[in-house]
Amino acid sequence: MEQVLLTALKDVVEDGTTARAISRIVGDRHELEVCRGSAYFHANGFLKCPLWVEPATGRKVVVHAWPQSAGRWSAEHIHDHRWDFASVLLCGGYRYELFEVSSDAELEVDIHEYRSLGASVEYQLVRSAPSRVGRVVGGEWTAPAGYALHRSVLHRLSSVQPGTVTLVLQGTVEADSTRVALTANSRLGSSPVVVRRPTSDELRAELLRVRELLRFRQRAD
Repeated sequence: MEQVLLTALKDVVEDGTTARAISRIVGDRHELEVCRGSAYFHANGFLKCPLWVEPATGRKVVVHAWPQSAGRWSAEHIHDHRWDFASVLLCGGYRYELFEVSSDAELEVDIHEYRSLGASVEYQLVRSAPSRVGRVVGGEWTAPAGYALHRSVLHRLSSVQPGTVTLVLQGTVEADSTRVALTANSRLGSSPVVVRRPTSDELRAELLRVRELLRFRQRAD
């Protein structure tokens, strides 16, 4: 299923579908505001912006865009997802790590459950159980690479190049919540966390940047 998602994602990148969708959004104030209503700055350091949903399958095409300035950035929290996904890097790159739960693993964590924000700007992590996780493999993905992961794979990005942009195809939702593995010194916990939505100008600027990257990729192909 993951490779099917990757093929489908590459199709909508290379045939101009995504660039046209962005042109429609930035060219219509109402469309932009609808898009802004589901976009937000993720706790892992990037702007997350859904572009469209396939009504028949529930699959969702989403932009992940990291700030172009270096700034302060720390490794993501180890997590999985509610859906299988595929990702194509439009520019930049990052280092990744994959993990597994094991009773003799070196890293002691508390597993928390995270549920989708929906229309809210607030979310909460609910502690589920103590556990241990171990690093299985790590590596690097750089543009124009694409890859896919099963929803149950625990992973994180350990470093990201400034200005990195990816396009993600989220598969059909298969679970009620996401697992997040937090260490004892994590700043996240049981208290509610409020996220910030982008302004209209911020969102328009990022989407225009993504459109140019998509057009450049089409010309290169």
